[in-house]
Amino acid sequence: MEGDKRFRELIDRSFVEEVSEGERQLIHDHIRDCDGCKRYLELTARTIRGLREFTFTSERSRCQLWDRHLSTRWPSS
Repeated sequence: MEGDKRFRELIDRSFVEEVSEGERQLIHDHIRDCDGCKRYLELTARTIRGLREFTFTSERSRCQLWDRHLSTRWPSS
């Protein structure tokens, strides 16, 4: 289990910073034989893709529409 923790930390690091080709190969070799870490890699990649799909905007018109919507649902006292 300690080995899996080490590989999961390496997987996490590979998503946020550049890892060496040797480290990439270690991940690749490990997930070929470890279903738990393979699943962890897949879920992490899916989560990151999902987060990238969110867009946050501060366009004035959208903010005004949202404020109007909230005020009609929960009017202030």
